[in-house]
Amino acid sequence: MIYRLNLSARLSLSACLLSAFLLSQQTTPAIAQAPAVTPPVAKPAAPRIYAPLPAGMTAEKILDRAFAASGGQESLAKTKTTYQKGNISVGAQGIKGVFEVYIKRPNKFYTAQTFEGIGKTEVAYDGKIAWSKDPINGVRTMKDKEKAQLQRQMDNDANRGGDWRKSYSKIEALGIRKVEGKDAYAIRLTPTNGKPLVQYFDTQTNLMVRMDMISESPQGTLPIESYFSDYRTVDGMKIPFQMRQKVAATELLTTVTEIKNNLPVTDAKFAKPE
Repeated sequence: MIYRLNLSARLSLSACLLSAFLLSQQTTPAIAQAPAVTPPVAKPAAPRIYAPLPAGMTAEKILDRAFAASGGQESLAKTKTTYQKGNISVGAQGIKGVFEVYIKRPNKFYTAQTFEGIGKTEVAYDGKIAWSKDPINGVRTMKDKEKAQLQRQMDNDANRGGDWRKSYSKIEALGIRKVEGKDAYAIRLTPTNGKPLVQYFDTQTNLMVRMDMISESPQGTLPIESYFSDYRTVDGMKIPFQMRQKVAATELLTTVTEIKNNLPVTDAKFAKPE
């Protein structure tokens, strides 16, 4: 569970920055003529989104099963560092890019995304300072809600995903909902500091297939829908090699091409540029 959370959170800021860039490039549309006023039409009742959980099933059971399905404590405890790389594409705009992620436990990470025609975006946390560098804002220190969001993700990682009780003050089961045509348990998690998020777990595999979250960025808060697929086993852990994100009018497809654990990584990788 922690790898889906962390990869999605680390790439979400870049998704927000990319969305802001694309919006800034759009020209102002011509003012259209106001349509004729028509009488209101009664809307049909909204369909029920969530079906009830099976008897005896709770949010706690669902999260514990998800942690076990993703690899469990034994596999996760062996990973001191993690390196990932892959490709990113933006559907309608045809923009392509690449990304790299470095994690050094318990509390350091660095990610870089480079998009054609836009440039390179970096986000990092060295255990004390959170910072970013991008073509829109340059180098800056991340504070308040942005920093808290990154710290929360690293806390999840340090807890190895199994002790989610340390990171969230409240969890509640919303019910069962269709995700990509399959039944999934929907769980709302409220962190001790930050906005709630909703995770969806396949009822058959117990793996996370979707996550809805609110991302903090220089452009404000943006809702992000993330969908996870193509799970593969890496060093005993189930990792999704594909993630699709919807951010405003932008849809990003992230494909992991390589994952390596326990490579040597120096602290200099996470330090803020002078």
